[in-house]
Amino acid sequence: MSGGISEILLEGLFLHESHLGIELKTARGRGGYIQNIFLSDVAMENVETGMKATAYFDTHPDDEYDPTALPVVSNITFKDVIGTNVSIAGNFTGLPESPFTWIFLSDVLFSVLPDATIPQWVCYAVIGFSSNVFPEPCPELQSPISIAIM
Repeated sequence: MSGGISEILLEGLFLHESHLGIELKTARGRGGYIQNIFLSDVAMENVETGMKATAYFDTHPDDEYDPTALPVVSNITFKDVIGTNVSIAGNFTGLPESPFTWIFLSDVLFSVLPDATIPQWVCYAVIGFSSNVFPEPCPELQSPISIAIM
């Protein structure tokens, strides 16, 4: 089982010419947690995927890991994020039996490269809230605020 990471503040980031902007990754069998992460004042340009959080990162230290150990990903905030020439705005992919919760997007603006074959957002097993986000995020990230702050 992994431990966890929490109470992280990242501010004033500039990312350019990168495959990924910001990525949080975990996997079934790792257990542990990623929670209470606050990212703000982020600028990125020429980035393939602006924001990514996945529970399908398949690397494990050995074959004796516990596949029933589920990670918890909760209370992650992205605020004041601006990206130019981004292919995919965001990809949030949790586990059905351990969805990502309390994901907040506020003042997140991407100029997404036009390609009808690539989705602007990918969301699965995630619950969150968004305010002033472009392009419009997937429905899973548009929960009413009364639900998101309970």
